[in-house]
Amino acid sequence: MADADGSPVAGAKERIQRMLGRHAELTEEVLRLESLVEKQGRELEAMNNSRMGMYDDEYGAEEAVTQRILDDEDEQVKSLEDKIKEMQEQVILGILLDGG
Repeated sequence: MADADGSPVAGAKERIQRMLGRHAELTEEVLRLESLVEKQGRELEAMNNSRMGMYDDEYGAEEAVTQRILDDEDEQVKSLEDKIKEMQEQVILGILLDGG
């Protein structure tokens, strides 16, 4: 028996629309976080450049902390990207299982 919108699975169209909406939200969030990481990287680079030579002994340690922070943020962005891919796979799998 077909749904009112012609889909063979009741509510499939609405579910797909919700999943696509959520995908769009997550994509926006990933882009926002990537932009934030880039901005913070530029700010840290500017801060390091302005202090260059002031504390030569400490500069190496500060650079390691900065790189660690950037690496952590990159990990967070990658994690969000992985979640988006997982959701995309769920949407496709859901469509295939529902006979779409």
